[in-house]
Amino acid sequence: MTTPTARWTAAVSGMTCDACERHVTNAVEAIGGRDVSASWSEGTATFNAAGIDEAALGAAVRDAGYELGEVRRTGDLQPVADGDDVEWDLAIIGSGSAAFAAAIKATEAGARVVVIEKGTPGGTCVNVGCVPSKALLVAAEAHHRGRSHNFSGVAHIAGGQPDLAAIVAQKDELVGALRQAKYLDLIDAYGFTLRHGTARFIDADTISVDDEPLRAANYLIATGARPALPPIEGLDAVDYLTSTSALELTEAPARLAVVGANAIGLELGQAFAHLGADVTFLDIAERVAPFEEPEISGALTDVLVGDGAARRHRRADQAGQSGRRRHRHDRRRPGRPGHDADRRPGAGRHGPGPEHRGAQPRLGRRGRRPARLRGGRRVPANHQHPSLGSR
Repeated sequence: MTTPTARWTAAVSGMTCDACERHVTNAVEAIGGRDVSASWSEGTATFNAAGIDEAALGAAVRDAGYELGEVRRTGDLQPVADGDDVEWDLAIIGSGSAAFAAAIKATEAGARVVVIEKGTPGGTCVNVGCVPSKALLVAAEAHHRGRSHNFSGVAHIAGGQPDLAAIVAQKDELVGALRQAKYLDLIDAYGFTLRHGTARFIDADTISVDDEPLRAANYLIATGARPALPPIEGLDAVDYLTSTSALELTEAPARLAVVGANAIGLELGQAFAHLGADVTFLDIAERVAPFEEPEISGALTDVLVGDGAARRHRRADQAGQSGRRRHRHDRRRPGRPGHDADRRPGAGRHGPGPEHRGAQPRLGRRGRRPARLRGGRRVPANHQHPSLGSR
């Protein structure tokens, strides 16, 4: 059998701050400890090691200015037996931030790790979430401020529409660079394996990756989520955008209905308003950002109304029907409604793709289904902002 890597907890006295934690961490690493976590508030240092020399550990801790107390073995990482037909200690399905964090920690602990991804590595944040949405938001704000600022002596942008195709191309360059630096470059740096393909479980101990069997001692499913659609009558009969596909548009829509007035709906709605779209937010809640304090909702409303956006409060199915009627009356561009109510777990990053570029959507975003922490919370009716309503 391969020698197991154990988890140890050592009592350390004399730590009083974050700097102390770093000193103790360095001391433990100096005698071979791995994945060290020191806590000055708890007076402990936990770490991985196949075995420890308490005298060497005590000397290293004393040299750093602290005192070593009791050292306890608190757990084991179970390795794969030599000669077993199991190829990997850990197989991770998915390649987002959770998957990479697990891969790095397991590799540091001595495990043989493979990460399996059928699409683009990097997960939601870098590919279709925080990074691209903020890139679009900042570019749209720059355009908006150039046309509407109040500074004397500073020329305004005269006429014309922003080149959304160029903005999206620059956004894609940023996403690609951060994906490489924050994800792909870490594979060789930490020493785990990325394998492209679709993973499916064949039995309790085996998966197939594009029909090739793969066995691991442990499996971690970290497949993320995809947009989930709300039960709006008729939505399945029309094209629509989600919070993912909206980031790929190369032409700003003339009119945009955002179904959902929480964080991502507000963010993308404001971005397209700044790019020249006529934006209306549709929601069943009494105020925008309903899970924030009422004062925050009021301040956000003032900004959105100042940007020219409108909001309508009604049931989601009524909002969808209203959106379709308004949408059909605008024939200046091909029309497509859109929505992104939340994200379904375990489905990866799918949804409408590049074929939706240039579309005229309805767009929405209400949250992510895996959490559902606040789904039943009620919002008092008296928090309606007086400036909200139909335009």
